[in-house]
Amino acid sequence: MSLTMLGKERLNLSFRKKSPVFRLSICLLFFLLLFVSLPAQIFEHEDGAEWEDSEIVRRDRKSAATAIIMSSIFPGSGHFYSNRRSIGTFIFPVIEIALWAGYIHFNNKGDDIERDYIALANTHYDRNRQDTVQDNLINNSQSSDIYTDDHFRLDSSNTQHFYEDIGKYNKYIFGWEDWYRDYFEYGVEWKFDEGMWIGNYPTHPDIADNDSYHPPRSELRRKYIEMRREAQDNYDRRVLTTFGLALNRIVSALDVVRVTTVYNRELRYSSTIDFGLQPAMVNNQITPTMNMQIKF
Repeated sequence: MSLTMLGKERLNLSFRKKSPVFRLSICLLFFLLLFVSLPAQIFEHEDGAEWEDSEIVRRDRKSAATAIIMSSIFPGSGHFYSNRRSIGTFIFPVIEIALWAGYIHFNNKGDDIERDYIALANTHYDRNRQDTVQDNLINNSQSSDIYTDDHFRLDSSNTQHFYEDIGKYNKYIFGWEDWYRDYFEYGVEWKFDEGMWIGNYPTHPDIADNDSYHPPRSELRRKYIEMRREAQDNYDRRVLTTFGLALNRIVSALDVVRVTTVYNRELRYSSTIDFGLQPAMVNNQITPTMNMQIKF
């Protein structure tokens, strides 16, 4: 592998490891840089002719390209550069800060709940219980070819798939502490329907009721599933804030072109000669006078 290809692979790997906000910002910045010359050329002309302004106007004129780049990096900074009195100077930074606060909040809350449900599983789920019960199920379902060792593929270590599977699939319910206690510890009675396991008769003395069977259930597992869903909901909201951050940059970059254009146009016209009528005291009498004002 050449050094050039190795460098490209490292760059791509590094890019994939970045957060969604980073990737969106980079893509947005690339898009804006690609088309940044277009608005700059459009607003440097008026009626097809280049402005012929004074040196002062040319010196104070704001660059649309610079404003766009600044707004794409931090919304509102381009407005501050073009015209600090524009409303975008205040609105876009407030939105940006609020979105970042939301991103951090939802990310931290999701992480906290994830740590809690992992701790719950580590405390109340045991692979030995799972192995013991699934072997019993295989032995009691000889009339069905469904339940074999290949049917159960729970990871032997605490991987991401392990924490997902013990809440997602009923066949891994056996390792939960309360299910094992209520439905197996005192002797299990399996319930099948056309070869499919659909439940068990409860065997715990406090809840034993041999007149009816119960579908697979575990209060610990139910709580675990709810916690996983809550964590995922917060991560989904975090993703929404990344789209909001990207949108805030796009709207800010588009609006700053308008602000820059208006500022440059007003700057140009402010250098023209203005005529007007103004009252003045002449011989102790108010007399209208015409004045001429040259703005540079």
